[in-house]
Amino acid sequence: LPSPIVEFQLRAVREDEASVTVPLGSRYAWWLATTPKTIGKKRVHFAFAPQFKDTVASAAAGAAIVRDLGGSFSGVPQPVEISYGVRRLAREVTLARPLVIGNISIDKILVRTRDYGSAESIADPSEIAPEAAAKDILVKGRRRTMPPSYVVYVGADALKGCSSIRYDKSAALITLSCRPE
Repeated sequence: LPSPIVEFQLRAVREDEASVTVPLGSRYAWWLATTPKTIGKKRVHFAFAPQFKDTVASAAAGAAIVRDLGGSFSGVPQPVEISYGVRRLAREVTLARPLVIGNISIDKILVRTRDYGSAESIADPSEIAPEAAAKDILVKGRRRTMPPSYVVYVGADALKGCSSIRYDKSAALITLSCRPE
């Protein structure tokens, strides 16, 4: 948008809210306004997306977050919208330690299982025992590899305590007005 300040009002302001600013990153792929955060050795971009019901991470971002904070898959694959009606399979991951962005704390995220990176390094407690897997037939195929994308859409589940998100392009800041969790 051409305006230097864009504010999204999510709900009425509450008395116990606090405002926290995070950096507005330089333009990221797909024209997303994001805040970058180094997780482990990776630069992960967080896009605030209240239009999405759930917080969703790309496979590469999910793997980096779990490597840094611990965690494992805790749900079954489910289709989830990532943008413009495009759906991908994702699985819920329960984090060992919460992911904190400004005054938002996230303990569960959906992780796309395969796209722009791999989520294979995330532990799956439901996996079968190695001796049983030896009886399976594994079929491998070739596909063109894409560079990993480290992006997380912070959805309505994580933004439920927030009344507004303000983007100040001139100051390169995002202000989150949220209830402390």
